[in-house]
Amino acid sequence: MKPDFSKSKILCIGDIILDSYVNGDVERISPEAPIPIFKFHSEIFVLGGAANVARNIVSGGAECTLISVVGKDQEGKALKKLIRKHKKLTAKLIEDHDRITIKKTRYISGQQQLLRVDEEKNFEINSSIESKIFAIFKEILNDFDVIVISDYNKGILTAALLKKMIDFCNIKKKPVIVDPKKKIFFHIQMLL
Repeated sequence: MKPDFSKSKILCIGDIILDSYVNGDVERISPEAPIPIFKFHSEIFVLGGAANVARNIVSGGAECTLISVVGKDQEGKALKKLIRKHKKLTAKLIEDHDRITIKKTRYISGQQQLLRVDEEKNFEINSSIESKIFAIFKEILNDFDVIVISDYNKGILTAALLKKMIDFCNIKKKPVIVDPKKKIFFHIQMLL
C-alpha cells in the first residue's frame, strides 16, 4: 500500500540552485581549436539543489515550504517563477545583495552532456542573513511535521545556523532529516 503524504507539512532548508539545460546539436569540430561547435536549439530551467528536494516532496503529495537564499538577479526571479508553478510548494527566499543565485548550466547534444558551467560564489552567509533565516525558521516551525536540511555546501547552512536550528527542533520535538555534504556532517552528528 502506497503511503499517504497528502496531510504532511514539511519544512525544507538549504542551498537553492537554478538548473539550466541547453539542448543543441554538434555536427562538426571547430577549425579554430579541437572543440565541438554547439548549435543552440533550446534552454529549459528547473529547480535544483534544495528546491529540487522540495519539488520532490510536493510530488509525493505533501505540502512543503522552502527556506533559502538567492541573489538579487534574473536567476533568483526565475527560481521564484518556477516555485510558483508547484501548487503545494511555497518559499521564504531571502535576497542577499552580496551573493549571486547559483546556476548550473548543462549543454546537451542528443543524450550526451558535453559541458557544465557553474555560476556561483561559495562563501558562507553573513550573520545578518543567518539571523533572518533563523527568525523565519522559528516563526513557522510549529506549522510543520518534519524538517529537512538539504545541504549542497554552498554556504547557506553554516555551523552556527545548523546548531541553532537543530537545538530548536530538539526543544520543539520536531524530527529532522539531514542530507549533508561532508563539510557539515560531523557538526550534525554531534547535534542530533
